[in-house]
Amino acid sequence: MEAAFLKWCPPHDAYQWLRGHSLPENGERSSRFGEVNRETQLLEFVLLRRRDLLIDLGLARYGHSGLIIKSVYMRGGSSIRCAAWSNQAQGRLFGAKYLWCDEADLRYLALAAPQKQLEAFAANPVTPDDLLMDLIKKRNVFSEISEDRYVAALLALADNPRITNPEGQYWYMDGYDYRDYKIFDEIWSLALSIPATQHWAGVLERVLRQCRQPVGFAKEKADEIIARWRIDLTPREGERYSSCRSFHLRSRLGDLKEANTELKESDDLALRLSFYRRFDPKNFDDWPSWVELDGEEFVDAAKDNENLWRKEKLRDSLQKVCRSVHNPQRHPPNFVYYGYYISEEKMRNKFPSWFLTNEHLENDLDIRILRKIDATISESMAILRELVSPSRFSSVPFWVWLIVGMLAADFLRHYGKG
Repeated sequence: MEAAFLKWCPPHDAYQWLRGHSLPENGERSSRFGEVNRETQLLEFVLLRRRDLLIDLGLARYGHSGLIIKSVYMRGGSSIRCAAWSNQAQGRLFGAKYLWCDEADLRYLALAAPQKQLEAFAANPVTPDDLLMDLIKKRNVFSEISEDRYVAALLALADNPRITNPEGQYWYMDGYDYRDYKIFDEIWSLALSIPATQHWAGVLERVLRQCRQPVGFAKEKADEIIARWRIDLTPREGERYSSCRSFHLRSRLGDLKEANTELKESDDLALRLSFYRRFDPKNFDDWPSWVELDGEEFVDAAKDNENLWRKEKLRDSLQKVCRSVHNPQRHPPNFVYYGYYISEEKMRNKFPSWFLTNEHLENDLDIRILRKIDATISESMAILRELVSPSRFSSVPFWVWLIVGMLAADFLRHYGKG
């Protein structure tokens, strides 16, 4: 029935069907990794035979069968090939061995394919880590990639959810917990290998901006790495530092160091900004006074510190600090203060529970139900403690025990299932 529908339906309906079946769990895999069940392969083959551009685009973007994806890639134009490199249905858990492409396709991608295809490959969150690390280290099929294409690929990688996900990636197999953090170490190690120029400083800062912290990367080399990027331009007249690309990269590299007093008292403003973005206010009660030292730069960094948004009292202090900063030579009135509300909106969307007030809690139905249950349990426990008292146990009337039993049964019937 489904095959007949896919054979005769309009191309748009076929595309929507493919889109709706794009998740790996919907296209059930066999017990062997990387394989797709026979029914899915047959249905995609029915669509392949229609030779329609829109359907081919859907197969490239959402298909599960590697053979089908390779077929539409070979006969398709640039858009279809971009879609194939963006395909997420195969899943990176199965590794490069099970991708639809072969080494020749990857080599062509690295050296000659339109740049958009290379960017689609680098930005795909299910591209296997071994291929991404080959790209980062410019080895194997990516060993001869040009500098312009390499830069474009790294900038696309910067937006890859695989890199920006703060929790990392992991899965369970055979009872073991496989965590693949090595790719983060490879990215941070670029600071030791790429040329120390303003151009590359801008590229690397963009890549590291949202990349999670390394795990196995030698943090004891942090001072050496930071010193390598002390190549700032001469500050303009009247400015105390040069807001150049190496300055911002050095601030990001400062995240390799612990946010402690030593970092706070650094002579390098870039490193102090790293501290301001991460310090714990529980350990530094005087933090609002730091605005006197670094002014607007302190405020801009502190607004990104999630620790200062967790409690209303801290948010109020941050708001007052923002209100106190005004630089008429650089910004219109209240420019920095308005920035507080932009950061607040971002934090509200990311951590809505931090901004719940008592009024929110009182109006929340689930909270009211939980409080009622808690009060009922507390009252029942008080009655039971009184009833099981040795001095009163023998004098408790039968009807009291009956009521207690009925209340307990009613409570379990309503709430015991959860």
